[in-house]
Amino acid sequence: MWNKVATIVAGYPERLKVVKTLLENGLAVRGSRIYLNQIELPVMKVARAAGVDRRTVGETVRIIEANPEIRQIFATLESAGLSLRGVADDLGLGAIEIVVDNPSRAGILAGASRLLSEAGISIRSRTLTTPPRQTRAGTQHSRLRSVQ
Repeated sequence: MWNKVATIVAGYPERLKVVKTLLENGLAVRGSRIYLNQIELPVMKVARAAGVDRRTVGETVRIIEANPEIRQIFATLESAGLSLRGVADDLGLGAIEIVVDNPSRAGILAGASRLLSEAGISIRSRTLTTPPRQTRAGTQHSRLRSVQ
């Protein structure tokens, strides 16, 4: 899927920034508008988050809408939900962040869950980041965030 999306904005790094912002935040594109679940977002705010001009966001939305397969993907995107990681301490909760060097390896979440369970720690929520982020050294990292 990512290759198809990257292909439609190939040669336009600013449009790629918009696509990444949409995907990383679970923002949907429906009817030439951008939504966080059911809340319509102003193009200017998305542009600011992506670090691009608002016209670039508009053009990227038009490109997404013009491609039926990509349009279907973006029309059904939803936010991954609430993450308490940033306020866990304030709420008296614990948070665990697991960074892995090979996010494509099977069983990462299962292994982490098993270890936490054996230690008597329950997982009440989890968030996984995708797509993997590239570090300066070129290593891919995925982050598992858990709040208990």
